[in-house]
Amino acid sequence: MATKIKMTDKQVLNEAAAPEGQRVTLHDTLSPVQLRVTDKGAKSWLVNGRIKGGEAIRVTLGTYPKMSLEKAREAARKAAELMEQGRDPRSVMKQEQAEQRQKDADLFEVIAESFIEKHLVKNRTGERDAGLVRRDLIPAWKGRPITDIRRRDVADLIDKLSTQKTTKRKGRGGRVVGGKIAANRRMSLVRKLFNWCLSRGIVEANPAARMERVGEEKARKHTLSDYELRMTWRAAGEIGGPYGGLIRMLMLSAKRRGEVGHMRSELVDRIENVWTSLAEHEKSKVTHLIPLTPAMLEVIDAVPVVGNEWVFTLSGDKPINSWSKSKGELDDKLAELVAKDAAEAGTEPKPVRKFVLHDIRRTVSTGMSELRIDKEVRQKVLNHTDRSVIGEHYDAYEYLKEKRSALERWQAHLFAIIDGKAGSNVVPMLKAGA
Repeated sequence: MATKIKMTDKQVLNEAAAPEGQRVTLHDTLSPVQLRVTDKGAKSWLVNGRIKGGEAIRVTLGTYPKMSLEKAREAARKAAELMEQGRDPRSVMKQEQAEQRQKDADLFEVIAESFIEKHLVKNRTGERDAGLVRRDLIPAWKGRPITDIRRRDVADLIDKLSTQKTTKRKGRGGRVVGGKIAANRRMSLVRKLFNWCLSRGIVEANPAARMERVGEEKARKHTLSDYELRMTWRAAGEIGGPYGGLIRMLMLSAKRRGEVGHMRSELVDRIENVWTSLAEHEKSKVTHLIPLTPAMLEVIDAVPVVGNEWVFTLSGDKPINSWSKSKGELDDKLAELVAKDAAEAGTEPKPVRKFVLHDIRRTVSTGMSELRIDKEVRQKVLNHTDRSVIGEHYDAYEYLKEKRSALERWQAHLFAIIDGKAGSNVVPMLKAGA
């Protein structure tokens, strides 16, 4: 069945399915395009014609609604012109589709997702960096071929990020981080992404190569005072759950947040009281054996069990990782406790200075130094790698005994601080919320 009509968008949309076992073909009066409708209601665009000096052909242009009436008319006219020139529009369309697929494959967002999947996720900070790529890089260059990204584009993005202020975003504790340090981190990611592309022949040059950092970054030196340690311990206890337990484990072990966050239940040895942190989660890329003190074991036991893979988890299928949100919760709890203590004592509030979780690691290391714990042992507790030939290739000694002694001495010192008896050997019992 064939009918000639002046097609409209509304008419095409409302065209009913053909009778069972039949197909209906509508011919547009304004162009060579035809609309074929099956008995299932499927609609496709066609054009019939004869290649000049050659055979008669039928060309399928596309399907509706993926291809609109306007686009179908354009494609039909182009196909008719090609046939008049003696060319087969099917071959031309096939070539154009191949070129379009290649263009789509070279779009920045496509390459960036491939970089995340094939490279970033394997790294210790992969999940965090993937979030930065998706939040800051992809929106900036979405829809552009990666080969079109120039040095000026990178500079413009970094300049924008360096002047952007850190602001709250929707969600408790969430932040959009800006400033010079954030800009430098993104520039490092851009450089890594393009180096990865360069190694695979996707690009011929890295537009971020040899770009200068935005301003000078100063190493953090912040450590928590005894008062701040005591308040943080209390706040972590009141928060409870996996995040409260994780904070206390950081204070007892001097480990990084991601390393503690990736603690696997099966790697906690209850016979030898040792936790094995795998190399893939360690910044040093070296597997680390951490002796578990009595307080650490109590912290682990106090965390609600969700699933059987991760110790610190909310869902059971992945480790805890919502750091900004969780740190916001800790900050809120600290402010609440400070105000409560001041109200009860009738004094001015004594605030806790702003800190990041990594400052806890620095505080523990400093505390161990004050306890005159040998530097070599402190380095082993922190899993700092000895890059000397002997240290890297021949020294396989794990220092378990020495690390256990150091961590137990730190535990005693920390609990003396918490109990208000710094300098004594009193070790208070660990209680939830204490």
